[in-house]
Amino acid sequence: MGRPEDLQKLGYEMATAYRLRLDDISRITNEVQALIRKNTYDLNESAKYWSQKLADDWASTRAEIESLLARIADDWASTRAEIESLLARMADDWASTRAEIESLLAGMQTVNQQTIDAWDEAVKAYLAVNR
Repeated sequence: MGRPEDLQKLGYEMATAYRLRLDDISRITNEVQALIRKNTYDLNESAKYWSQKLADDWASTRAEIESLLARIADDWASTRAEIESLLARMADDWASTRAEIESLLAGMQTVNQQTIDAWDEAVKAYLAVNR
């Protein structure tokens, strides 16, 4: 073994080295914790920002969708009114057209009957003369 001073010096150097390592470990640990706190804060702030941005974007998108749906409803209401008006006009037109067709058919039937009656009279007259 060496001299007690050498052992004491060696012990002192080992304790100093150990303390320096502990100081390094403590410093590194503190730096890591500071980085973790900073990153956690940054992540929280980023999450708050994006959450608010998404909420704002959704609010404006929802407003646009509601506006479009209202316009579609208004357009459908006016389109439906136009369709109903056209259908009513078609029904009225069909009623008058049907009445005209029925009148024409009745007129044709009358003319046909008159033609038949005239031929019948003509044949009777011919037969009366030529018998």
